[in-house]
Amino acid sequence: MVAVFLIFIVWANYASQVELKRLSLVRYREYASVEASTLSHFFMERKDDLFDLEASNDFTAYFKNKALGMSPQYGLLASKIEMSELFSRCVSRKYLNEIKIYDRIAFINKDGETLVDNANVFSPPEWCGATLQDGADSETVRIWIEGNDTPLRLILMLPIAFEKKPVGAILAWINPDALQALFTVPQDGGLNANRFCFITRGNQTYPLLHEVPRQL
Repeated sequence: MVAVFLIFIVWANYASQVELKRLSLVRYREYASVEASTLSHFFMERKDDLFDLEASNDFTAYFKNKALGMSPQYGLLASKIEMSELFSRCVSRKYLNEIKIYDRIAFINKDGETLVDNANVFSPPEWCGATLQDGADSETVRIWIEGNDTPLRLILMLPIAFEKKPVGAILAWINPDALQALFTVPQDGGLNANRFCFITRGNQTYPLLHEVPRQL
């Protein structure tokens, strides 16, 4: 009789643990689904930001004036200033939970040279590690992962074409703190307090906001 009772207790405990594990997995899936939706919505809004910049007259004026043959010292310089101010307004207005979303927005030519950013148009041209691929679709926003001995940085890239010819790309550096705010760990010590966030690319997995190799 005692043996039967012990077997019953062991079996009940085992069944209870199995059910708890099943419920935990269900809750993890629910959390993952919610966070995936949050991240997807975040990047959809960033995509819209870049398309809005591309469609702005302050952005397109530079290419129109260049096609008209305006000199760099006059018409093109004024257009670059307007473009820089456009980028600056976007950086200063886009926030998530009082955290700015963008660290920097710039335009690079098809050779990778930075022509304009949100800071100014008078500094010497810089070179960006992001590269444009031949035949890049101007309707597709790509994500460039930048990192070496520094935290992971995500750069959004929108290839730009003028009169059906590639001319460069708009780049937007995402503020790591804004990404961190999407995955704020709750203070209640619940299930969601012990999860980790990763970015996967091909067969490689990298921890979000931690060190990653530059070559992917």
